[in-house]
Amino acid sequence: MESSGGGDSFTDFNLDLVTSNNEKTNNISVFLGDGKGNFNSPVNLSSPTNNGSIGGTQRTVVTGDFNGDSKLDIATNNSTDKSVSVFLGDGTGNFDTANNFNVATTGGFPQSVVAGDFNADGKLDLATSNYFSTYLSVLLGDGTGKFGTLSNFTIPNSFAYAYMLARDFNADGKLDIATAFDQTVSVLLNTSNTVNFGAATYSSVEGTTDTVVNIPVNITGGTPLNDVVVPILLDSSSTATQNTDYTFSPTSITFPAGATGDALTKNIAVTIKPDNLSENPETVIFNLGTITGGIAGFTKKTTLTISDRVSVAYAIAADTATIDEGNIGKKPLTFTVTRSNVTNGASSVKYAIAGTATNSSDYNNIGGTSGAKTATGTINFATGETSKTITLDVLGDTTVEPDETITVTLSDPTGIAAVTPIITADTATTTIINYTAPTPAPTPTPEPPTPTPPTPTPTPTPTPEPPTPTPTPTPEPPTPTPEPPTPTPTPTPEPPTPTPTPTPEPPTPTPEPPTPTPAPTPTPTPPTPTPEPPTPTPAPTPTPTPTPPTPTPTPTPTPAPTPPTPPTPTPTPAPTPPTPSETPTPSETPTPAPTPAPTPTPTPAPTPAPTPTPTPTPTPSETPTSPTPTPSATPTPTPLETPTPTSTESDCICNTIEYPNLDVPNEAENIITSNGSGEIQFGTPDNDVFYGSSNPNIFDAGFGNDNLYGGENNDTFYGNKQNDFVSGDRGDDILSGGKHNDIILGGEGEDLIFGDRGKDSINGKEDNDLLFGNSGADFIDGDKGNDIGLGGKGNDIISGSEGEDSLYGNFGDDSICGGDGKDFLSGNQNNDLLDGCLGNDTIYGGNGSDSLLGGSGDDVLYAGRGDDSLNGGDGTDLLLGGNGDDLLTGGLGSDVLSGGAGNDRFLLSTNSGIDTILDFEEGKDLLILANNLTFSQLSITQENSASFIRLSASGQILASLNGVSASQINAANFNLA
Repeated sequence: MESSGGGDSFTDFNLDLVTSNNEKTNNISVFLGDGKGNFNSPVNLSSPTNNGSIGGTQRTVVTGDFNGDSKLDIATNNSTDKSVSVFLGDGTGNFDTANNFNVATTGGFPQSVVAGDFNADGKLDLATSNYFSTYLSVLLGDGTGKFGTLSNFTIPNSFAYAYMLARDFNADGKLDIATAFDQTVSVLLNTSNTVNFGAATYSSVEGTTDTVVNIPVNITGGTPLNDVVVPILLDSSSTATQNTDYTFSPTSITFPAGATGDALTKNIAVTIKPDNLSENPETVIFNLGTITGGIAGFTKKTTLTISDRVSVAYAIAADTATIDEGNIGKKPLTFTVTRSNVTNGASSVKYAIAGTATNSSDYNNIGGTSGAKTATGTINFATGETSKTITLDVLGDTTVEPDETITVTLSDPTGIAAVTPIITADTATTTIINYTAPTPAPTPTPEPPTPTPPTPTPTPTPTPEPPTPTPTPTPEPPTPTPEPPTPTPTPTPEPPTPTPTPTPEPPTPTPEPPTPTPAPTPTPTPPTPTPEPPTPTPAPTPTPTPTPPTPTPTPTPTPAPTPPTPPTPTPTPAPTPPTPSETPTPSETPTPAPTPAPTPTPTPAPTPAPTPTPTPTPTPSETPTSPTPTPSATPTPTPLETPTPTSTESDCICNTIEYPNLDVPNEAENIITSNGSGEIQFGTPDNDVFYGSSNPNIFDAGFGNDNLYGGENNDTFYGNKQNDFVSGDRGDDILSGGKHNDIILGGEGEDLIFGDRGKDSINGKEDNDLLFGNSGADFIDGDKGNDIGLGGKGNDIISGSEGEDSLYGNFGDDSICGGDGKDFLSGNQNNDLLDGCLGNDTIYGGNGSDSLLGGSGDDVLYAGRGDDSLNGGDGTDLLLGGNGDDLLTGGLGSDVLSGGAGNDRFLLSTNSGIDTILDFEEGKDLLILANNLTFSQLSITQENSASFIRLSASGQILASLNGVSASQINAANFNLA
């Protein structure tokens, strides 16, 4: 027997064992445990080697969820076969036939294997040390149980073959590797020399002569300490033929040690060969091979698509980029559609006329040789035809309005024979320069307007004055015209698939303290760019209104419905123990250094897709009303004030959580002091109090309601049965409550805490802690530091408090509050309540009908599956609904909202910023009016490809609907809150 590991292979919450058997039987054995220290007969797993035999001298084993199904899998090295075997588990104690992955090196044999996320992509990778080799090998996992790109790294000790450890040794948030042999330890720091192709896709058109396409290969992570060698491999799925359709070079790229600047980018030159064949587009696909001295990044494959120059090609162009509208008559405008390359047959292409200009009012008479009559249709080309036109007339008017656009777009081309057609220019746009009325000269003495003046002149008394009197006769409008945000419609982001974290297991009576490795906290990406504040845009000459409407007070908008907070678990209190008599201090003995045990590392959900980039939208101007006859004198009303945004976010749920009393130790019947040996000590069946020494302490309390107090070093405490009070004090401690309702406090140091079974109350206290509630309705508080909290089963309450925390509810109806800092919150299963509270947070609902509250800061909220409620709160937020019928409330700030699939509702309210809705679907989604708003108070206008919803009285913009025509929006699309 060479190496052993543990885990819950049967997902029955009982620890199991797995061990390698080395040369004796050349296999590994799995022992399923019953939770009482007994284990079933072994299940032996063998891996076929590449030469067809069984076995391969397995020295070490490692467990982990390699395929993302929340079930433990096993990996082991095959020394003589120069490979690693991966056995995927089904959660019942059974494992699939091994998949072997080569780690062959010259003269080297893999002797030890460890698992970790070495390239920070959220998927477990494998690393092996190799006997009789100067290489350490890293296999990158793809999250499906397969391992692809192999990278080799040089180590100074050519005999380093055993005892590997993956930890963050330099506290830079990246996993490093240590390996040892004899009296030498080698540490490889993860310097992030990562290699990527410049992009995942490239395209080019075959020319009449050789065409060269350069595909960049980049290395990041700073100046490489050693040469980084990157083989370039041709993928067998490429459809283009090498040396006939193309050639490429080089086949290997070297980034020399010490390279900086431009030397960190190299090019693959692909030479495309011309021919006279009519053929479909072909592909050349490259992969990064086994990298020496670095690792492959996310873009380790790239595809070059080569289009045939003799394909049917369509293009469109306008005869002018701009056209003056004028104030009368009409002006012709022509768009020309061309067909080139192949014309010896009939083909067609579809067209669509759009833009901010409106058919019939801004232009009409659609026609031309294309046969176009309406805003959409198909243009048919006969054999030999190369050109068609779309014509229309631009109509003049005297309305003062922003410049408008007419855009014609081509789509869905058809070809000739089997050749796929292409569109080389799919869009043409002409901007209509609108007529601007001349501004009249100011009149020194204001007089009432004559019956037919070009522009009325206000009188000083009867007409209401603007908020600030001005010496000129033309007042500024009381309400500035806000500049609308500039959103760009983007596809609804594909929801990330979170990887459930395996339920951690408590340590056995002799656990060994690991160093907790906090997972990196995802950083939310706020909408880019941040919408600019409204810029007052005076109308050319506004007409004073004799009797303006009295401003209506704006009530505070109603926040999104929030489900009730689940009841707070409170541990069973016990009487306070009497003050113990003075505890004798044992003589100090040398501190044994326990071998660290692997730390379970939760896998966070992927980061939502990047924030959509807005597209500029022209600022609408006020349209002057018709001249007003001589007004009757009326009192001067109070001018309208610029509305002040009012928060739509309720108090953070952290402020409503009833925190349990954690200072409730048990009544003591027996006092036990540490013997200072560093060896395990056991409690009695009575209610024990254990006091640790300054040396590392290991204590199993056994039965009874016990109190365990750690010392200044790294302690390992197991409460075992009954209601225990466990305090780690200083040091990096491993604390497990065991069965029943326990109170567990981490204290100073980076602690690993398991609530285990029962209704536990856990507080990490200082530093960066890893906290597992496991089964039962637990209370978990990270307190200070960047903590990771996992609720496990049961309806848990999880609070991050201070620091940048990662909090996972897992199973049960959980309540999770991020507290201060940039936090990551994931509800996972069931119906959860998640509140980011302060800071720029990323919140993921997962499955179930969840309530997501952003709180203060620029937050990213992603609902996942289920009928969810999302409220961004203060700040510039991104709200993504995902699957299900969701309610989205932007809250304060200019927010971006996407409902995703399902029948979604978007809540609109006054004084809460301008919301950009990316995917409103007419007939499915609804706009909910809050603050006593009604449809009759709104105006809906078309600007570019978006519809803007405003308050008619003040012009305040409530929201923009991207890709939706204003003519489609009516009262049926609204509902009242």
